[in-house]
Amino acid sequence: MDNLAQLRALGLFEAKVPRYTSYPPANKFSNDVQAQGFSDWIAAIRPGSPVSLYLHVPFCRRLCWFCACRTQGVNSDDPVLAYVATLKQEIAQVGALLPEGVEVARLHWGGGTPTLLGPEATTDLANAVRQHFTMSDDAEFSVEIDPNEIDEARLDALAAAGMTRASIGVQDFDPEIQKTIGRIQSYEITRDAVEGLRARGVHSLNADILFGLPHQTREKIADSVQKLLSLNPDRVALYGYAHVPWMAKRQQLIPTDALPTPQERLDLFETAARLFSWDGYTQIGIDHFARAGDSLAQAARTGHLRRNFQGYTDDTCEVLIGLGASSISRFPQGFAQNAPATMTYQKAVRAGQLATGRGHVFKGEDRLRARLIEALMCDFRIDSHEILGADLTTPEHLETLYASAAAAFPEMVHHDASGFEILPPGRPLARLIARAFDAYEMQASSHSSAPPLHLLGPNTRIAPVPPRATPADHTLPFPLVHGNPVARGLPQGGQSVAGPRGRCAAGAAQSLTRRRVDRRPPPSARGYSRSWDCRRSRRCCRSRPRRPPSSPPPCGSGRAPPSGHG
Repeated sequence: MDNLAQLRALGLFEAKVPRYTSYPPANKFSNDVQAQGFSDWIAAIRPGSPVSLYLHVPFCRRLCWFCACRTQGVNSDDPVLAYVATLKQEIAQVGALLPEGVEVARLHWGGGTPTLLGPEATTDLANAVRQHFTMSDDAEFSVEIDPNEIDEARLDALAAAGMTRASIGVQDFDPEIQKTIGRIQSYEITRDAVEGLRARGVHSLNADILFGLPHQTREKIADSVQKLLSLNPDRVALYGYAHVPWMAKRQQLIPTDALPTPQERLDLFETAARLFSWDGYTQIGIDHFARAGDSLAQAARTGHLRRNFQGYTDDTCEVLIGLGASSISRFPQGFAQNAPATMTYQKAVRAGQLATGRGHVFKGEDRLRARLIEALMCDFRIDSHEILGADLTTPEHLETLYASAAAAFPEMVHHDASGFEILPPGRPLARLIARAFDAYEMQASSHSSAPPLHLLGPNTRIAPVPPRATPADHTLPFPLVHGNPVARGLPQGGQSVAGPRGRCAAGAAQSLTRRRVDRRPPPSARGYSRSWDCRRSRRCCRSRPRRPPSSPPPCGSGRAPPSGHG
């Protein structure tokens, strides 16, 4: 990267910035939204309008060491079943408040690990949703899947409940890395889960992979990406691991000296991104990739891409209702979050009360700045015509905001009467530039030390390093054969860059994967249409709400959940 020194000077490796899955981020929520406010906002939903619904299951059978999410480990089903009973009660409470004609267009189950629910509990919960909420005819139903916590009976129950999309957390396939982060999940287990989903008609698959993990090298991440591509996911979220052991105690089990440096993290991201691009994926925003025919890629092309607790989404519903402990709801009036502690949440619901504990009421320029930040995160560009057409501000004030942000990032942005744009060399700074439009001026200590692409190492400050001598310093850790496979006539999509159907774009396939992996999708998957959505969206995030500054962030990987953190 030729402009690495300039990016470093502008704070790429040192800044602490929000992920901007909401504005303001959840750590800025206060107690100005309680149960009555939440109830009033539900009553104000336009009759007949579509809404999104999110259900949060905060339990895990195992607690992965890399995860900074607030989850609960369980050894028996008793606390899980008790929680499901409470969740069903909340479903009935909120469903009774909905105006006439409101339909659920999108349903998402996140956690935690929703798939640790047994078949009967899964069916019971799905029936409760359909009993108290009206599902639209073409409703999308997505579930976060842990391959280690799924079996034939659970898959059958989810399929019978109408699941249409699935999100699988991969993180990394390397055995040494898996052992170091406390998450053992073989390629074979993951492949079997994918094949089981597709055999049951689940038409869309999302997968998450992490960079910046301990012992991770460019060779290792290339190997993991190749194996992931063999599963032909429709969307991929490439998140950076955020090492915050002072906030997430379980991360103290991860050796700090095994983590890559900030510059190495950048190499890891670009190595993976290059492989996704060569296999026909389009980069979406700062950390997502999608097949050209996927609805997320289509939304990006048409200007309908949005940023929410799922990360990037094509969901256009103006209302998201979050149910379960810590879940966050979004309304035109603001955000409302349930009590994060499971016991507090259950106590409120069992008493016949709504569990809302905090939130944020939009005021001042919140809506204006929210849209400016969202546009930059999604499109790297703000359209002045759109902003002024929505009557959010005046041309003079908009120009003032542009000029202020541009002054802080010379040569990285451009602005004129038509809008404000982050130029390609400055896109790694997207979150930093977005922060220039944040009136709340996030406190550095409230966030992960990860910059826009989560490129930080364990320390927030690093010693200067000389710029790269030549572009060759930033090549992949294997020889290229005439560069991009597209230029060599290789297929652009539906086929991995390595495998029995074609040699790797980087040369010998064995330099990437020690063992051959059948890159062809299972017979049941060939030819089916792809289009998924969300988790990151990571095994989470999968969908967890952000904790207050005093407690760990909801997700160690930085994944943005459907109803979660900011």
